[in-house]
Amino acid sequence: MTKAVRRKKSAVKRSAPPRPRRPQARRVLGERELEQALTRLNSSVRATVTRGEKVISAAQQIAVLAVERHRDHLLEALVNDGALSSLDGLVSHQSPEDSRLTRQVIVSWLRRHFDLESTYEPDQVLELPAGALAGMTVQGDISNDTFFTVRVIESGWHVNGRVLVPPSVVVVPAGWNS
Repeated sequence: MTKAVRRKKSAVKRSAPPRPRRPQARRVLGERELEQALTRLNSSVRATVTRGEKVISAAQQIAVLAVERHRDHLLEALVNDGALSSLDGLVSHQSPEDSRLTRQVIVSWLRRHFDLESTYEPDQVLELPAGALAGMTVQGDISNDTFFTVRVIESGWHVNGRVLVPPSVVVVPAGWNS
């Protein structure tokens, strides 16, 4: 029976409360050590600020690229959905005065928001060298002449020197009067 009692006591053994620790004496830094610690702190702060500036710069570059990609996507949609081509059709059903004003407002808005520029205007008659027709959609007979008289059917559109939609023209027969 004594063994059983001993086992119970050992199983219920309680730990003694922790002894209070004596405060350790802190060493007072000398002037030289303090200067070194401050120098390390300043160096760490500069490195942190530099890294933060790099992160901010990268975030700004990402934002600029995101805006450019979104703008390119919208321009592509304007071309693919036929919005730019329908602009010429929209204004052709108005009086010449209203047509000019409507076109100016819309082209100005496109220029302001997308840097989009129109190339030529509908019904504009041009005399162009044969080489200039390569960048256009041409309807009509292209003979071996060096110069052609053409009438613009639909404006062309470009942004930052990149052609989005080439202008559409029709070759005007010789002797035709506008």
